[in-house]
Amino acid sequence: MRVRGLSLIELMIVIAIVIIAVMIGMPRFIEMKKYRNELAARNNLEKIYQACERYKEIMSPPDYPEDLKMLATDYYKFIDTFLGSGMKDGYRYEYKKIGASGFQCIATPLKKGITGDAVFLV
Repeated sequence: MRVRGLSLIELMIVIAIVIIAVMIGMPRFIEMKKYRNELAARNNLEKIYQACERYKEIMSPPDYPEDLKMLATDYYKFIDTFLGSGMKDGYRYEYKKIGASGFQCIATPLKKGITGDAVFLV
């Protein structure tokens, strides 16, 4: 009894079907990844906002931090070190203290159209 394998044409058909399936699924995968990164960016900005407010509450006189790294030190640890470095989940976080009365933080995608489309501000 002889065992027969796949012919070259059958193998090419299977490979073509797999390639078509990947091509159909890839754009959806990229969109889902961008959506996840944008959602993470909004959540990270909320964490930064809350961390800045907590930092201000414990300072005497009340003041906001100079940069994100101050929120991620071993002493305070309000945010994780990745977020404190200014880059996380495909977004760059640019923090700027505005006097003693406030701050602003802008989240921009590292690669527009790939890691995200939206820009967020707090």
